[in-house]
Amino acid sequence: MFLKKSISPYYGVAYITYNKEQKNVVKPYYANQVDNIKSIDEVNDTCMVYYKDIFDTLRLVIQHPDRNTSDTISISVMSKERFERLKTEKKHIVSVDLKPMEGNRLDYFVNPVLVFNNWIDVTNYDVSKMILQYKTDSLIKTGVQLSKKGDNAFVLANKLMQNTNYELILNKGAFKTSIGIENDSVKISFKTSEPSDYATLNTKLLLPKKENYIVQVVNDKEVVIAEQYVEMSLTTSAEQLLKFKNMLPGNYFLKVIEDKNQNRKWDTGNILLQKQPETIYFNVLAVKLLADWDSETEWKVE
Repeated sequence: MFLKKSISPYYGVAYITYNKEQKNVVKPYYANQVDNIKSIDEVNDTCMVYYKDIFDTLRLVIQHPDRNTSDTISISVMSKERFERLKTEKKHIVSVDLKPMEGNRLDYFVNPVLVFNNWIDVTNYDVSKMILQYKTDSLIKTGVQLSKKGDNAFVLANKLMQNTNYELILNKGAFKTSIGIENDSVKISFKTSEPSDYATLNTKLLLPKKENYIVQVVNDKEVVIAEQYVEMSLTTSAEQLLKFKNMLPGNYFLKVIEDKNQNRKWDTGNILLQKQPETIYFNVLAVKLLADWDSETEWKVE
């Protein structure tokens, strides 16, 4: 495991990238900066760190609990003089995306999330500067309902209609970062899907042991699209029926992970502790899913 890259592309955000996924816990090097950084501790190959009121050099300690090691990292960041100049010139970057979207299509059954590229002041936003509008026989404008999700994201809580074109308008100053930088005006256009756009996958699995399992549906790029957890006791049948709804058309594969320690994730093992990785079973036969269609597949997992 080694560090590939560490960079702060603009003020307020830094990325630390490793060559492999691992558990990362980010802390400031200096104890008096504990309130000046934010990060999400998770299993990933890249740590995203938000920071404020730190200039010239950002020093971090990245802990890796699974390997009982840590890295001390120094990242060059903007000087205070340049930061203040760009703030005066209103050239700091605050961008936002609506997720999850594929192109401009949004699943009708999800509550989308506004994700900012910076640490947002989640207690100080102005819904009077936000509009959600859609067109039927006439243009309908509604207010925006938000709920906080972390330090850089908000859930759009409005109930969305199926097969409808929407525009979400965020006027200037609707949001501010933790250091007082306002967003510029932005319009996000999207169209919601409808039930007939999706397929359903019915699976019958014959599992090899009375263990707990993570059952995943992956695409041809091995990206996990859907996941269910199976808990088994001594009296549980080895035959398990699982239904995956709202699947986009395409070719998919089934993957089963034997979750021995019941933590609902795959564990890589530990060489020092002579602990083997958890067993993975993969079905190399693709399942083709069609829109507005139920498909069935059976697999003896071995």
